[in-house]
Amino acid sequence: MYTLCPECKKTIPVSVEQLRESRGMLQCDACQTKFDALEFLSENAENNLSPPPSEDAFLPSQKKPAKNHSPLWLTGILAGLVLLALQIIYFEGEALAQKPTLRPWLEKICQQLNCQLPPYRNLNEIHILETTLDSKDPGRVVFNIVLTNQADFPQPNPNLKLTLVDYQGKIFAQRVFSADNYHPSSTQLKPGQTVKIQLVIVKPGNPVGGYRFSLL
Repeated sequence: MYTLCPECKKTIPVSVEQLRESRGMLQCDACQTKFDALEFLSENAENNLSPPPSEDAFLPSQKKPAKNHSPLWLTGILAGLVLLALQIIYFEGEALAQKPTLRPWLEKICQQLNCQLPPYRNLNEIHILETTLDSKDPGRVVFNIVLTNQADFPQPNPNLKLTLVDYQGKIFAQRVFSADNYHPSSTQLKPGQTVKIQLVIVKPGNPVGGYRFSLL
């Protein structure tokens, strides 16, 4: 695939991996302009035309008369819109599927296309009710956490981010635990369910002055 720098009009080859990593934003290596590569995306270099000039670039006597759009031109526009929609779904599909306003529409579309959306989750409805720390064992630290799902729908088990601070309140260690790390009893939290989980870590070299958990 190719894209076009809107500033210097240089044609730039680009891969899906580059677009995924940069969220569609690229920087031209010729003029250093940052631009949205998806806006000028094309399957080949020949079709990667520069953006049309504004009307201010033409004098009234030089303006070209309007032409009837051919079916081929309209087909190209529709193909471009489909390509853009596919790019948005590819890069942002999971995030869009978590938006409450869009979720019902996406579910209806998936019913027609026989596809499946990722599980819906709303971390604002999952709460940490209690945490305790047990450091009696000289070689390890055990954390007990009580979670509750206050949503009226099941949710995947969240990731837990642990932050350790010293006695001056300075962060000296952080780690994210997935559900595979703390081995929940089920793959989902049922509506209104409260669960107790346990995390075990090797005792750090620094004394633990405090800690906190956050949901991801």
